[in-house]
Formats: sequence, structure tokens, C-alpha cells
Amino acid sequence: MALLEMWKNIFNSREKFHMRQIHKWITETSLPLETSQNQSEHPEGLQNNVYRQLILLTTGERLDASFTLDGIKDEHFKLIPKNALFALELEKMMGQIQEAADSALSDPNLYPQLYQFLTQGAYKEDILQWLTESTFTPDANNNDHQAMKKRADVFSRLSKLAKRRLDCLQIEMKFVWSHSNQRHSIILGGVLLFISLIYLEITTGNETGPLDWLRILIASLIGGIVAPVAKDLVVALRKVRQSG
Repeated sequence: MALLEMWKNIFNSREKFHMRQIHKWITETSLPLETSQNQSEHPEGLQNNVYRQLILLTTGERLDASFTLDGIKDEHFKLIPKNALFALELEKMMGQIQEAADSALSDPNLYPQLYQFLTQGAYKEDILQWLTESTFTPDANNNDHQAMKKRADVFSRLSKLAKRRLDCLQIEMKFVWSHSNQRHSIILGGVLLFISLIYLEITTGNETGPLDWLRILIASLIGGIVAPVAKDLVVALRKVRQSG
């Protein structure tokens, strides 16, 4: 519905949703301290550094040391450079996060917390091996193809795992966002139709009995259910028109 889309644009609903989902993704993932370079680092400190490094690699903005993820939950979204990532469409935002993940995997010693976060769930041996061997430059005369293949396999396993984690995040976010939109469309459509029918009944001066109230309520429910279907139809027709 146009009214719902206008609401989302005015109050940055999509941007807030993206920001809070990324916050949830980072804070709800348990990070094994045994694979961290800094064994004394607190889990909350790790998560804050994960977010800082993610924002640095996606927007180029450096968050100061006072930043904490806890502040995001109640933060009023502002369209400023450090939040530019969340203003993108979901597919584009995830594409930027994938680029950041590739950078962290290519140089895990430069972005250790983000690397550790992205490889959560991998074999501990793979995580530690790539952390120590990522900067290794093989000798031109080195014919140890077995070792080179082993390094390539380790990187392949870690990069595939990180990609699957990002794919899972994108699927979950798309599911939650689409179902939230549908739910709000049904409620808003039903309420607006109910108010409109009540207004018509009042302005016509007809006496409203119990059956009339029931008829209005049923019509409002049907209108609310049809509203997201009509919206999807309009979007589909618009895409056909643009492609043509």
C-alpha cells in the first residue's frame, strides 16, 4: 500500500530493520575465545570490534573506541556515513558485506575479530592454520604441491562457510521483512477500510444494527487480506512495464 510505503520512507523503517538485524546477527553468535589472538578479550569487546571492522570495510568509516553495540538497540537511525550500509537494498547491502568478508579472509591478521566471527563453526585447526599461513609466500623453487593444495583447501573451506553464513542471514532477513510487511499491510488495510465503511454509514444517516456491524467487520477483514495481494500485483505489473 502507498500509505505503508510512505511510512517506511519517512521513518526509515527498512534502514532500522537492517541495522538491528545485523546487530542481532553479531551479538547472538557465540565466539570461541580459544581461536582469538587476544585470549583475554571479553566477548562483548570482540563483538564491538567485529562491528567496527565491518563498518570500516563497507563504508570506510572508523568508529571510535567508545562505540558499543548495545547503543544500537535504542539508537534513533540517522542517515550518516557510518549507517550508509543499512540504507542499501538488501541484496546490495549483502553484496557489500560479502566484499568485506572476502577482505577479512584474505588478511585475517588485519581484521582478526571479523575473521574469527565469519569463520565461526569451522574446524579450529583450519581457523588457526589460515591465521598463521595467510601471509605465507611460497618459494618459486618450492615444489611441495601437497602443502600448497592443503592451504588452498583450508581457504576454500573457510570462504565457503563464510558465504553460507551470509546467505543464511540474507534469507532470514528477507523472510522476516516480507512477512512483517504483509502483516502490517493486512492490519492497515483492514483498519482503513473499517474506518471508511463506518464513516459512510454515519454520513448516510442509516441506522446501524448488529448485522450491519458484522457486515462491515467481514468486509474490512476481506479488504485487509486482499490489500497485500493487490500491492504485489501492482509491483509485478510495474516490473513487466519496465522490462518491456
